[in-house]
Amino acid sequence: RDMWRQLEKVTIPIFSGNNAEYEGWKATFTSCVDNAPATPQYKLLQMKKYLGGEALISVKKLGHSASAYATAKERLERKYGGKRRRIALIKEELDQIKPLRDNQAKDMEMFADALDVCVANLIEVDKSDELGNGTFYSAMLVKLTDAMLTDYQRWLDDKNKEPNVQSLREWVIREADFLTVTQETKRGVSGP
Repeated sequence: RDMWRQLEKVTIPIFSGNNAEYEGWKATFTSCVDNAPATPQYKLLQMKKYLGGEALISVKKLGHSASAYATAKERLERKYGGKRRRIALIKEELDQIKPLRDNQAKDMEMFADALDVCVANLIEVDKSDELGNGTFYSAMLVKLTDAMLTDYQRWLDDKNKEPNVQSLREWVIREADFLTVTQETKRGVSGP
């Protein structure tokens, strides 16, 4: 119990209507407030405290009852949440990734991070089927240089792997590690 008391309290951010921030806000709010042993009326007051802008306007006039709290949660989910929006946000993030440059560890690390986010989010919204050899996969392949794509194809063949997002992620993480070791060996760990 003493260990738990030493943990710093989680700060709930203010959600103002940015679709990209909704899922993170919802997860924090759900853990800290919605799952708490409190009345729906109190939870609604807390919700309004952590909303701003358009999001607050959308629930402000609902009243103060238990049904108002349920309606507020439904309204926020309808306006800012849902699987379709999460998938669209993942696609937008992938589209914003610039094509990789040869021998750039930071580029490869950022790409590996983007793949981690993509895989985790698609699994979370029960869209593991999107991790196959489809749209997401094709969108990610075009970010690779010709030399990288050739190396990746050779790796798939050598390892007898299926061409899909999970395989690409595995290869990218491996390559990012190799590039990082190479650059740290030549320039030092704290080098530019």
